Amino acid sequence: MLKVKPHLKVIIGFQARHPYKPDEGLLKKAAQSAVKAAGVTSSVEMGISVTGDSAIRRLNSKYRGLDEVTDVLSFGLRDGDKFPASPDGILRIGDVVLAYPTCKKQALEHGHTADEEAALLTIHGTLHLLGYDHEASTAEAVRMKKAERVALKSIGLPNLSRI
Repeated sequence: MLKVKPHLKVIIGFQARHPYKPDEGLLKKAAQSAVKAAGVTSSVEMGISVTGDSAIRRLNSKYRGLDEVTDVLSFGLRDGDKFPASPDGILRIGDVVLAYPTCKKQALEHGHTADEEAALLTIHGTLHLLGYDHEASTAEAVRMKKAERVALKSIGLPNLSRI
């Protein structure tokens, strides 16, 4: 019997007006590490959009009611606690949006590279897409922090967690 190995397909887009280009390979590794840390064993598809601060502020205002810049937003394709089933067996989880200028600023504040910060934010956003929510309860924050640390360690960045 032929066994098919689960895979992750990540589509990365960059806002045309902004020249922000984090390491795409590292972003894909970060997303994969989050999926694995969450224990997902099926094939997964997701998107990552890299944008500027004004664009993410508009999204944050429109979808969260917060008229402020944030570093990362997650837009899930979940239906309650269940993911929609697709005939091809691929779990489509949604999109992560990174504000690269904020990412660069935070990297400087925390003493690491913008690519490392983008990886951290990608992991964080991907875990949100998979149903983790550190704001829901203390227990959920602990569960998310643990998954985040496992994911960061698997890509060689064990000291970046900030939840």
